[in-house]
Amino acid sequence: MRSKLLLLFSLLLTLPVSAEFLQGDGLIARAKQLASELEPDAHSALTGLERTYKVAVKDNKVTVYGHKIWFYPTTASVQNNAYESIYFNQLNEKLTVLTAASISPEGKVSYVNESHQKVIAEDTYNTFTETEKMIVSFPAVEVGGITLIAYKIEETLTTERPFWSIRSYPQQTADMLNYSFEAQWDDSARLYFDNTSELVSCEQQPARVYCHAVNLVAAESDSVVNWGDKLGQITLSTEPDWQAVKAQVRPGFVNAIKNNQGVQPLVDEFAGSADGKQALIQRIFEFVARDIRYVSRSEAGYDIVPHNVDETIDNRFGDCKDKSALLIAMLRAINIDAEPVLVATKRERPGMAGAAAVGLFDHVVVCFSFAGQQYCLDPTDPYTQWQSTSDWIQGRVALNLSNDASLTTIPRPQYRWQLKALSDITITPEGGQQELVTLTFLNEYASLMRQNMAGLSQPKRLEYMVDVYHDVANEDAEPVFEISGVDTMSSRLTTHSETTYEPYFNPQQGISLAENDSWLRGELSSSWLNNEVYGQFYPGFLVESEYKIQVPHDWALNRYPPDLNLEHQYGRLTRSYRFEPGDELDTLYVTTTLSMPSRYLAVEEIKVFNDLLNVFYMQAPITFGHDS
Repeated sequence: MRSKLLLLFSLLLTLPVSAEFLQGDGLIARAKQLASELEPDAHSALTGLERTYKVAVKDNKVTVYGHKIWFYPTTASVQNNAYESIYFNQLNEKLTVLTAASISPEGKVSYVNESHQKVIAEDTYNTFTETEKMIVSFPAVEVGGITLIAYKIEETLTTERPFWSIRSYPQQTADMLNYSFEAQWDDSARLYFDNTSELVSCEQQPARVYCHAVNLVAAESDSVVNWGDKLGQITLSTEPDWQAVKAQVRPGFVNAIKNNQGVQPLVDEFAGSADGKQALIQRIFEFVARDIRYVSRSEAGYDIVPHNVDETIDNRFGDCKDKSALLIAMLRAINIDAEPVLVATKRERPGMAGAAAVGLFDHVVVCFSFAGQQYCLDPTDPYTQWQSTSDWIQGRVALNLSNDASLTTIPRPQYRWQLKALSDITITPEGGQQELVTLTFLNEYASLMRQNMAGLSQPKRLEYMVDVYHDVANEDAEPVFEISGVDTMSSRLTTHSETTYEPYFNPQQGISLAENDSWLRGELSSSWLNNEVYGQFYPGFLVESEYKIQVPHDWALNRYPPDLNLEHQYGRLTRSYRFEPGDELDTLYVTTTLSMPSRYLAVEEIKVFNDLLNVFYMQAPITFGHDS
């Protein structure tokens, strides 16, 4: 059952947690004991024998002790899992490995040394977290053996950084036989607790919490899983609510935005060349997104605090906090009430966020209202036009720093992927054809294509589109492409292709043709969902396809594609045609629209959704001919 309460600190507990924590010979003995109690044949995959966390807060110093013990019953488990990853914040936390070793089935202990430990930076582009990962590779791991590790992470609460939190997921993707989480603290910190896992029992006392579980079955995996939203979690934090989180972060943005002497001259310069308010917003956003390059700047004192706007202008670089503060200052200079909004890029369900904590968030964007519409701009995204929302933040949990609202989510559009395809086909008397295709990728789709091609030379961009054509339309064709819109931040990216097909049928043997609506079919092919355990969000697509097909007049076409109006709660496919005879060439116009709006699909809905895609896919061919 979900529980949430303030853990009172009036009763001070001073148990020496560090003395109780198992390490060294004590942990070795515990691992051997647990291994001796195993029934090896009962486990056919990596199995956790024990995972514990003990948190101690004393005199403003936070120490997290952890130990893990794993059993390896198969060759695959040894090959794939004989290492441990420990995440920590390099700016504020000190990680120490206390004990790490493997134990063979015969009881031989092989210890980890420094050469088996490697610290690597996580890929944190766009985010303001400075997370590092220590990878510990266990030596001499054998089938039937075990590994163990004990470590501690230390952090000191300061006036500049008085907040702290921890999140633990009891259930993971391997069975865990024993799990425990314990925390105690003195009156240097007031901690708040939340448990969203129904698999764990928790006991609370003043200034102490203890949670435990046994025989936790591995969480079922799936094609698309956002584990932060699916797995229950234990959260401990210094912040009582989301307003307190705002109070921690907001002052840094206020101070950074105040130092903005360099803003007005830039805004005046852009205003002189911008035609109207929308064009000025676009020009300002382009400047921040493209002319201020991204550089991670979360050094000490600036992990949640942006640098001064003037410093960012002078440097011409900054991270998401710096770029957001600059964008806010410039938008406010043209009387747009822009605000900083924290984003948790790995979370989509506010109800699963747990206790309020600064540490939930790893990104910041800028939101504002304009002409009755709400916009959220990511100034680290140099590919998306300002009236669209960067696809990677859509639907993510968010917290506006400048109002009294609690958690919300970044808005999602009805259709993330929008494409217009115009195909002009002339079929020759010999049975070949000339094809001209114009593809217009809109909004987020334009951004995706722009991102895919932006770093390529012009010849490589053309090769990229040829590969796309081969994947979607015809792998044996040799289209010639022109591309526009790659180097701008517009709402459109357009490609033009010309393809010649040698004769592929004999008109003397009858006219019965099917022109595959390839680009519509391609979108359908990429939309099938494969989840079998969890529901998932479908981002939606809209394809508008127009075909102009010209054939020799003497073929006397008299069979045309059927009109379609297929409608379902998940989507709609419509098609209509118009036939115009001519002196030498007759023209068949075919217009098709396929709309699949965004929606969350429960797992039991996925088969019905895929079946609908199948029905629509079967209607992709445009059939026409002459019946004598």
